[in-house]
Amino acid sequence: MMRDTYCASSRSRLVPDLGFRGTPAASHIRAATRFGGAVVLFGLAYFLTARLSRGELFLRSRIGLLWVPNALLLSAFVLAPRRRWWLILGAASIAHVLALGPANQAWRMAWQLPVQTGFVIALTETLRRFVGFPLRFQSRREVLAYVGLTVVMLVPLAFTAPGFVLSLVGVETFFSPGTEFERLMLANLTPMLLVAPAVLLAVGGGAEWLTRASKRRVAEAALIVGATLAMSLFVFCSAPTIARYPWLIVLAFPPLLWAAVRLGPTGASVSLLCVGTLSIAGAAYELGPFFVNAGDDVVFSLQVYWIAISLPILLLAAAIREGQNRAKLLQDQHNQLARVTEAEMVTELSGVLSNELSQPLTAILANAPAAKLLLARQPISALELRATLSDIEREARQAAKVLGQFRGHARQRAPHFESTDVARLVGDALNLSANILEAARVEVLPEIARDLPLVKADRVQLLQVLLNLIANSHDAMCSVAEPRRLRLRVTQPDPEHVEVVVADTGTGLPNGDSELVFEPFFTTKTGAMGMGLPIARSIACEHGGRVWAEPSEGGGATFHLLLPVEGFCRATSAGG
Repeated sequence: MMRDTYCASSRSRLVPDLGFRGTPAASHIRAATRFGGAVVLFGLAYFLTARLSRGELFLRSRIGLLWVPNALLLSAFVLAPRRRWWLILGAASIAHVLALGPANQAWRMAWQLPVQTGFVIALTETLRRFVGFPLRFQSRREVLAYVGLTVVMLVPLAFTAPGFVLSLVGVETFFSPGTEFERLMLANLTPMLLVAPAVLLAVGGGAEWLTRASKRRVAEAALIVGATLAMSLFVFCSAPTIARYPWLIVLAFPPLLWAAVRLGPTGASVSLLCVGTLSIAGAAYELGPFFVNAGDDVVFSLQVYWIAISLPILLLAAAIREGQNRAKLLQDQHNQLARVTEAEMVTELSGVLSNELSQPLTAILANAPAAKLLLARQPISALELRATLSDIEREARQAAKVLGQFRGHARQRAPHFESTDVARLVGDALNLSANILEAARVEVLPEIARDLPLVKADRVQLLQVLLNLIANSHDAMCSVAEPRRLRLRVTQPDPEHVEVVVADTGTGLPNGDSELVFEPFFTTKTGAMGMGLPIARSIACEHGGRVWAEPSEGGGATFHLLLPVEGFCRATSAGG
């Protein structure tokens, strides 16, 4: 199915909107200045890469062209609004003439520019229609569609390029038509795999990621990129004595896998660009395994290597991110379904309660004023007063019976107590909550003691308590600045109990009141019912334990769950 998710709101986050509608003059100037600076930087990058792509680096190779400017032009078209394309095309045309003018005839450049520009525009519109913008490479379908459409659109480019046409008609015989076709396809495909994804992801969302990511996450990203650079320097820029072993190129793969798994599509594409750049630099300075072993086909060997590593790495990063997004979506749907089910259940049960309680309450309300009237009469009729009070008592008992039945039906099942490993149950709760905690950039610090005794508990109910405590800490930290830390400690404070402590760095207890949060229907969250913690306390009491809260040092809240060790007498406790 076709999808077109390209919209003005997505585009406006990437490139300033220079529509000059409804904004102050100062904002117009700032936006125009930013966009103008971006166009100048694009033109400079186009010029430099065009000079380096002419083949001067690899004079010994039969394939002397790596045409990076088309990848830059595609990135600019994807990121910029259509009405500003003419500025980008102008900068590209000027940079093209300045970079290639001394070595190319005017008629050749006049032929090259429309063909290449037409290819990039056609590819941009095709990607917009069949993949959708902005390009994020966060699914395997998106990566495969991007690569497949690029290959398909490169075919007409290769067939209409000056080199292929002139070699086909025999005007130029330096390359055969087949070699020229191969040269043009590979020279344009490899930069589309190495350069375009890195530029699109780094420019489109890199700055936003840096501002939102924690220091630990940024440090990890720097470590991964540094490891990729160090390994690439060793592999591709080594002296001939080392570079004669071609298997060295495999060593560049582990850092790329690390980047794909930990940093997603952005980190993977940037790491791929680092590997490609250093492999070019090494071969250009007659270093590394490609120059030593590839001979005249050094660029062809490099291109095949880039294609061989870039597609699997991009697909791996996309698959991992796709799984993370799917898990987050499922978790969100699960949470939403739980809220809807809870609301529907409360609505239904409240209707039943209203219907069942209306009759006894109405009778009580009618008999109470009657009893007052009887008391006001002189002399007082003890017989009538006794009968009226008996009616009130009977109806009150009926109301209490209805409430008792409601409480019994509200329990989905009777607790099933069994020997339970609290440490393992805590691990299960953390695994189930991993997606929401990671999405909120919460750092989990588990401290689980060894050789903890078992407790007699209903695993499902106890897991519900742990999930509720973790969810409350997550919600309390969503509105505070990073770092967000969740400490989850499981210890044995005395021979008779096992204690679970959940401490967060969130907003803390409301007004410092540690008991208010356990009141039914009390909540500080929009859309919540305020029944999670009261239910958690009720379950803990049924297990002979207790739950209480206290403010954390330095901010946040700490919740304690104390459970009796198996073998000790269970006794209900009010908790707190």
